[in-house]
Amino acid sequence: MQNIGIYELEKIQESESLNSFAKKAIDILLSSINDWPDTVFDLDSFETGVSDFIGGEVTKRKIKSTKVDISKDAWKAESLSQLLELFKLYDESLSLKKIIIKLKKYLSEEDFI
Repeated sequence: MQNIGIYELEKIQESESLNSFAKKAIDILLSSINDWPDTVFDLDSFETGVSDFIGGEVTKRKIKSTKVDISKDAWKAESLSQLLELFKLYDESLSLKKIIIKLKKYLSEEDFI
């Protein structure tokens, strides 16, 4: 499935025809990406960066169990807290990777990408 760049995602976010659920999910993702201190070009690289940081698949449970040194990684902690909000929109047992796949599928079916 096609990867979505951050700039492209920002343009999709502005669309009037985007449903409210997808808009909320994209808003949260973009906020989380914006807080992530490492350079991110697309959704897949963001998911990979978060996965590398927390040491495994990005799930709500894994994020909650990850100890973050706030003095060193405050922005990453903020980004992770944003992702916890994203998990509230979806089945909380889904991984971030699966959420991104669902979002891409919707955006593809609706001809946004």
